Amino acid sequence: MDEFAFRKGCTYGTVLVDVEAGRVVDVLPDRTSETFAAWLEEHPGAEIICRDRATAYTKAVREAAPNALEVADRWRCAMRRLVVSPAQPGGIEGRFLGPMAYPTRKR
Repeated sequence: MDEFAFRKGCTYGTVLVDVEAGRVVDVLPDRTSETFAAWLEEHPGAEIICRDRATAYTKAVREAAPNALEVADRWRCAMRRLVVSPAQPGGIEGRFLGPMAYPTRKR
């Protein structure tokens, strides 16, 4: 799940994706905890929820799917490391993507 802009700076929604099937499951009209919690209650059985660290989503999962495993998506983890970690010689591709990130790239 993630938020997105219907209209940047004005209206935001939430997109729910089945990662295993690779398809959009639903689009919610906003990014509030109430809307997401209501969706979770109408669709029980969520076992793993991959999300960002937004407080509204945390609250919704805690209320409506307390047994679901919550995980941070790889993009969020990489961005957090990029922002928190100081720059290192050699570029970020080696630090975050590993030595095989760009195997044909010449340095």
